[in-house]
Order: sequence, then C-alpha cells, then structure tokens
Amino acid sequence: MKIFTLTNDNHQLNNLPEYCCQVYAGDLDINKWGYLSALHEVVKMGRDADVIGVTTDGRLFCAQTKAEEWEMSIKRFLSEADMIVEPVNTFESERVSAQFARCHIPSCMFYVYEAICNTYPHYENDFFRVMDGRKLHLHNTFITKGYVFDDYMKWLFDIVFYVAKMLKGTPQNYILASLPERLMEVYIQHNGLVVKEISCIRIK
Repeated sequence: MKIFTLTNDNHQLNNLPEYCCQVYAGDLDINKWGYLSALHEVVKMGRDADVIGVTTDGRLFCAQTKAEEWEMSIKRFLSEADMIVEPVNTFESERVSAQFARCHIPSCMFYVYEAICNTYPHYENDFFRVMDGRKLHLHNTFITKGYVFDDYMKWLFDIVFYVAKMLKGTPQNYILASLPERLMEVYIQHNGLVVKEISCIRIK
C-alpha cells in the first residue's frame, strides 16, 4: 500500500504517519500545474502497488496511525468498495457547472467537454449528469485499488493534456489543478464504482 500526500510548496508536513509519502508540486515542472504535476509524479511512484492513496495539503483519512492497523482497515474497506473518498460536498445555491464556470474562465468547461467527446465519447452523458448536479467529492482525496488507480490516471491525464493544448497562452496552474476533483466524479459514475466515505483530518 502506498499513500501520497500532495503539497503545492516545499513546506514539510510534520507528524505524517509512517505509511505516507509527501510529494512537492514545486519540485516538478509540468507547466507548473500545482497539485496536478505532483499527481503525475505519483503515477510513476505508485506503480505495482496493490492499493494507492492520494491526499492534498496534509489531509488524512481518520483512522489508526499505526501502519499495520491502518493497512488492515483500508483493505477491509476495499473488499466491499472500489474507492475510499471524503464525504460528498453539496452545492446548495448552484449546479456544479455554474460553480466550475464561476471559479475559472467560463470557456474552460467547454474545453473539458470537447476533450471528453474527442477522447472518451462514451463518458459524455456522465459528464453532463455530474455538471448538472450539485454534488462532488472534493479535494482530490481518495484511496483505491491499484488497477483502478492506473485506469483512472490514464483517463484523467488523456483529458488534461488535451485541455492543456487548448489553453495554450492562458494561465493554466489553477484551472488544470482543479480538474481532477470535478472529473473524478465523472469517472466514478461512469464506471459504477462503489465508494466508501470517510472523513478526513488535516495536519500541518
């Protein structure tokens, strides 16, 4: 089992459990994509792991701090579910599409839609379903089985690299770094993944 916590700078997180590895986005350079550049590095670091987890900014799923006990708990959860995520976040006053457009350049959502239509057209209906809804699992924080992680990362970065080409000349860091938490919901729904929701704590 490998758990990676992503940070946007080289601030050392204290009191990380022994089963966690910190990955600095600032140490990497994929057009300075923040968390997304660190996530791309995790794809290489997590190869051959049976269980892989990703958290951001010191978030940790609440559980025992001893590695052996925590690993047993995770594997028990994943015997009944495909992915462990934070509790779902509900937008009371707007749909996901409106929140996405408000936080970024409005055309970005259309770029993502075009990317999906041209790379994975069978995901189109699920994309609209998520964008038209009001719920997301935020913070790009999850733990899943190795083969699910590999498939999700290939799908995600195929779309991300497509969007990056369309955003050429536009500041990309925050826009691209925020895509995984929106697109993860699309991937979950399309593949019918069973999720187990666990709250997170945050360490500094």
